[in-house]
Amino acid sequence: MGSVFDFVRFLATGTTGFTSAGLGSAEAEVRGAAAAAGLAVTRAELDPGAGAFGIFAGGVEFLFDDDQLTCVQFEVDRTGPLDLAGTRVGEDTTLEEFTRALDRVGIGWSVGVSSGGEPVVETTGSVRCHFTAEAPHRYVTAIATVGTPAVG
Repeated sequence: MGSVFDFVRFLATGTTGFTSAGLGSAEAEVRGAAAAAGLAVTRAELDPGAGAFGIFAGGVEFLFDDDQLTCVQFEVDRTGPLDLAGTRVGEDTTLEEFTRALDRVGIGWSVGVSSGGEPVVETTGSVRCHFTAEAPHRYVTAIATVGTPAVG
């Protein structure tokens, strides 16, 4: 399946590269960019009382709070395999394979552990890439959020 978004740029910068709309953008900006890219957009209400909703475009999830983009997520279950400069990143990609690919493209990274015990690779673009807790630690998702502290 793959994604129309630039996964390498996302990992390096935390932006999708398909639009100038970044974290903090309004829903209309993201919808407009998705439409310009020819992507179908689906909206899901997450917590209507709190103004939380999600938009799905090209397999990528854009989460909003009070009409401000707060999170972008590349979850392999929705995007299918992603391209990391010639390395296929999918549900079978290990932590070691992923970090070697980051090294090849010159994206800095560090490894921490989430509160649930899963290894998390944080890139210099402030994108957190989550892996399964059990070895050999397979790729699950890459997330960029507003105001979330780094893992330790």
